[in-house]
Amino acid sequence: MLDRHRVTQLIELVAHERAARGPERSLRGRDVEVFLRAAYDDATAPARAKFMERMRAMPSSDWPWSTVQAPPFMQTRGGSGGNVAQLVAMGGAGPVAASSSPPALILLLGQADSIDSDPGDRIPARGTPEAVRWEPLYRALEAWDTDTIQRWIGPVGWSVPGEAPPPRDTDANADGAGDGTTAGAPADGGAGAPADGGAAPPSTTGMQPTAGRSRLTYIAAAAGVAAVVGGITVAVRVNRARNLRRLSDAIRAQQQGIG
Repeated sequence: MLDRHRVTQLIELVAHERAARGPERSLRGRDVEVFLRAAYDDATAPARAKFMERMRAMPSSDWPWSTVQAPPFMQTRGGSGGNVAQLVAMGGAGPVAASSSPPALILLLGQADSIDSDPGDRIPARGTPEAVRWEPLYRALEAWDTDTIQRWIGPVGWSVPGEAPPPRDTDANADGAGDGTTAGAPADGGAGAPADGGAAPPSTTGMQPTAGRSRLTYIAAAAGVAAVVGGITVAVRVNRARNLRRLSDAIRAQQQGIG
């Protein structure tokens, strides 16, 4: 899995890291923290461990920008990235650069797959027959060649440049079409009309509560739902903020131990 939207966001954050100064740098630092929190939450345990190991060599004084630092890509005469010789592959389904790409890329490449994942974010595992055509993307990620990376992002997901994207399932509503089960107007008489010779459904008019009681019940139920949702939202935000502080403290502690 490689979330193409987060890759695009990471490219933007790396550019901001190189250019932003003063108040703008402080302001955009919050964007880096939010991005890092989401990427860390969705990464596997091995990817988190590799990310923490990489961060040990980064300066603690520039947190959180140190997580999105990457040297500018240099094109060599031979057509490959000038930083490729510095790379160290870390295994797994995709490449993870040890020095040329930003540390946060480790978390993106280590994203946990699930049934809810976007199919457009799936790329073949490196080393498999299907991945041969994807080798230029792997090399671009290693060298952090953002121009090449962005050419591999198609309208519906990752795709080999110059090739048509794989077909997507656009017939989700085709089942039952034309057989009267999901399409077309209802039969004469409407959905509530009785079948031939059948009895009409019983009326529910007499079972309706009084207007005052109905209104009070609705208000009480709405207030209860709002309280529950509000409590959950606050709890999630507090938990995420606590996790981010723990992550920041752990990274700073490792970096200070090296320094």
